[in-house]
Amino acid sequence: MKKEYIPPKIEVVSIELEQGLAIGSVNIFSPSYITRKQQSSIKR
Repeated sequence: MKKEYIPPKIEVVSIELEQGLAIGSVNIFSPSYITRKQQSSIKR
C-alpha cells in the first residue's frame, strides 16, 4: 500500500505546541506570572 495521504504537519505541530504550552504554562509560566503579579501589586 502506498501512503498517498500524508496528514498535514501543521496539525501535528499545533497539537504538540498546545500540549507543550499546557505543560509549560503549568511548570514555568504560572510561577513567573504569579511572581510578576506579586511584584506589581507590591509596587502599587
